[in-house]
Amino acid sequence: MAVSAEEKEKFVTFMRERIHKDFEKYAADLEQVNGSIKEYSDLSALINKLTTYKSDHLEAMVDMGCNMFMQGSIQKWDTIIVKMDNEYFAELPLERAKKFVEEKLKLLRQRADRLIEVFNSIRAHDRLMASLINELDVDLQS
Repeated sequence: MAVSAEEKEKFVTFMRERIHKDFEKYAADLEQVNGSIKEYSDLSALINKLTTYKSDHLEAMVDMGCNMFMQGSIQKWDTIIVKMDNEYFAELPLERAKKFVEEKLKLLRQRADRLIEVFNSIRAHDRLMASLINELDVDLQS
């Protein structure tokens, strides 16, 4: 298989311009989805704690910024504000919020699974191209 240095350079350019950019894009998307999964998992844990709490009064330390905290008291904790989408929030009863968060987590995990599949496919193409380029190097040297 006789391949010129120009053809080899085309493969290297394709790998740099296409495969590596796709790899970086899907890695960033996956990181963003995993961050959302963590946020909604934390919210789910909080909702579970609030639903099992059996008092009419709730006290908490509230972060005021710059590592300053104040004692806070919550009178109404039967509802919670939930991020519905990028810019939309809603105040929901705890039971409704729990259902919403469970569904959102299910959808986010499905999206993460699809991104992982694509990510692994791109990684396989990257390795295939790298091994092909290494073979071309050997052919050009002999």
